[in-house]
Amino acid sequence: MNRRFLLGLLFAFSTGMSVASAGMPPASLKLNQARLIMPALLAYVDVRDANGKQIVDFSTGQFSASLGERTLPVEQIQPFDKTGEGVAYIFLVDMSRSVKSGQFAKIRAALSAWADTLTGQDRMAVLGFGETVRQVSDFTADKASLKLKIHDLKPLDKQTALHQGLIQAMQMGRRANVDLPGRRVIIVLSNGRDDLPGGPTQNEVLRQMEVDRVPIYAIGLEKLPVNGKHEDAIDTLGLFAHISGGEYVGVGKLPLAKVTAGLREKINAVAMVRLDCKLCPTDGLIQRLQITLQDGGLALSDGVDMRALPPLPRKPKPESNPLGEVKAVPPAKAQNWAYIGLALAGLLLAIALVLALRRKLSGKRRLSPMVDGDGGKSGWSDKLPTLAKAGSSPSRVTQQPQVRLVRLGGGGHGNTYELTISSETVIGRKAECEVAIPGDTEISTRHCALLRKGKSIFLHDLGSTNGTRVNGVPITSDYRLQEGDIIGIGRTELRVFIFQ
Repeated sequence: MNRRFLLGLLFAFSTGMSVASAGMPPASLKLNQARLIMPALLAYVDVRDANGKQIVDFSTGQFSASLGERTLPVEQIQPFDKTGEGVAYIFLVDMSRSVKSGQFAKIRAALSAWADTLTGQDRMAVLGFGETVRQVSDFTADKASLKLKIHDLKPLDKQTALHQGLIQAMQMGRRANVDLPGRRVIIVLSNGRDDLPGGPTQNEVLRQMEVDRVPIYAIGLEKLPVNGKHEDAIDTLGLFAHISGGEYVGVGKLPLAKVTAGLREKINAVAMVRLDCKLCPTDGLIQRLQITLQDGGLALSDGVDMRALPPLPRKPKPESNPLGEVKAVPPAKAQNWAYIGLALAGLLLAIALVLALRRKLSGKRRLSPMVDGDGGKSGWSDKLPTLAKAGSSPSRVTQQPQVRLVRLGGGGHGNTYELTISSETVIGRKAECEVAIPGDTEISTRHCALLRKGKSIFLHDLGSTNGTRVNGVPITSDYRLQEGDIIGIGRTELRVFIFQ
């Protein structure tokens, strides 16, 4: 009888302990990432108990949030794996000789295994870094293509540009492409070593995380025992991961495949908090998003600095009646159409002659502000002459812009520069520049230029005094611009939209 009582007591005690363990209160909260998709703001939070177990089930009443001084109502909370969303994974792989061939074979196998797990909503990109940073694969859901490119990776470089790789991965993670999943994650496989002479410093990497950060999950390829310079490098890699909102995981003696599988589970075991942001100003200014979780008498909070930017403009729609469709013309009307065609050809020839004469007389054509009747700037005019038939309203000869620059913040917020890039388009303080910004004294007279190379638009610094930045990072060579990039010159910031 006593024995049965003791066994029952022991069972009740152990059951109570397991229940208590399963229902442990949250002990930490990390705001993993935030993105604005008007009229909502989505925040991804990583909440864990004292044992490091992730918690994803919450009620809306447990969370509160603010953006700047504005309180944001909480609309919904869901475990991320139940939202139906995908993840855009950016893998950053050390391709220097500091990674031994046997270990690199395991890296290739782990990357291929990750590609096999991609859902229909996921996308995956791969960057390799050694003496330079190179794009192995852009974002894709094509598993076969990814695995072929991963198979060809080899660690051959003598030096390691980890810092530059991290900066480029973060820039890639901020792409505004509407065809990519909104949630972005960087996964870096490295021993933390960066020995490229003249490359970006640790502080430059950390500055890139100050606004609109992208979480970095670092897999440390440690050499055991860890000591000396190698220990410092691993510590720095961990610092990057934690400050970015991600996590550091050391491989040690564990199988790499097991480490990556566990990391994939952690990335997906977050909660998505949907906030009502329909009244949020989309002025491009930096604001603080703060999320607070309350559980009983406990309050946990974390925040990130972010820019609330307006949505991307829609791409120009193709003509509703495209050329190439041939329709039969009645014989009686064919001759009339021929006369009309000749008249139009003559008109176009006259326009071309006037334009040629105008350009010859005025020299280099440049853009100048166009002002609405109310005095506000509405865009840019190329000041071409107009031709019109008698009795008809004048019409202007226009071209579809290839690049649109939108000024963020400050007195010129919202100013739009629409450009057709043929060779070099100069941005600077001087009035003769194609894009003239006279009010910012920290901009050089000829500061930087947009260049067209094939189908791509590049940004080139023209030896300016204060340098040219893209997404907060100074450029040292021609930089290929992406949709949504932010050009920084002096105190001025310009958001880039590209039309092909």
